[in-house]
Amino acid sequence: MLRRFISGLFAPKEIANYRNDKKIYTLGFFFLLVLILIIPNIIVLFQSGSLDYSDRALIRKVFYNEEIPYQISNNKLVITETDTTNVYDVTLYIKVVFTVEETFPVNVRDMNEYIILTENGVYHQTFLSKKLLFNYSDYQELKNFDFSGATTDNADFWSTVFTIMNNQFEIHRTTTIINNIIGNTIRAIIYLLLMSILIAVFQFRPLSGVEKFMKLWQLVIYILTPYAVGSLFAVLYGAEIFTIIGAIVSIIYGNILTQGIIQKRV
Repeated sequence: MLRRFISGLFAPKEIANYRNDKKIYTLGFFFLLVLILIIPNIIVLFQSGSLDYSDRALIRKVFYNEEIPYQISNNKLVITETDTTNVYDVTLYIKVVFTVEETFPVNVRDMNEYIILTENGVYHQTFLSKKLLFNYSDYQELKNFDFSGATTDNADFWSTVFTIMNNQFEIHRTTTIINNIIGNTIRAIIYLLLMSILIAVFQFRPLSGVEKFMKLWQLVIYILTPYAVGSLFAVLYGAEIFTIIGAIVSIIYGNILTQGIIQKRV
């Protein structure tokens, strides 16, 4: 396994030597890459007990100067303009939704997590599940609440919001960790599958009549190593550029792998 990892990272031409690997062995390597992708998020989940300064700063920045045409009046979310739903991107995968509807449709292909403020309460929703976090009536300070404080970066507004968020995090900590692990694992599997299929499809043409597609796809799994490592550094250093670099390297390695297979079969 280590030898294939090193080859996938530094010597893609050598991957052609592993064409006789059993599928179960390659499957094990695939899940090693999945683990590399999700382990930083798992560590963060277990280490974090509440929102730290960087989390708070990021959330405040997202909503600063943003128009939020909603307020809570008598424990009901009401809209102050004509739009019925507004979506705000907090991170690459987490979105906050304001809606006066009781439901918000999430496509089965949607890998995002949603915090949804509905008419009566707040939900956490993914394509897998929807869970009520709390009703506005659970917190006296939300009985009449104006979201304009977010757009002006009002300190009292955010103090109230972050206190409630930390309280909810403690209440739902175990469920949150489990859901995040499941969600991140599924997301990693889907991304790796899509990446491997795309590379295999583009590299199959010069190998037509030389190698079977399924065997090529199996070998492509090994050259996803730079993509997985790049994604790992992207999470650790908060720089998405590492993911892009890793993806580009894996694509380039696809061409090198193709040349290696042709040389082996000639």
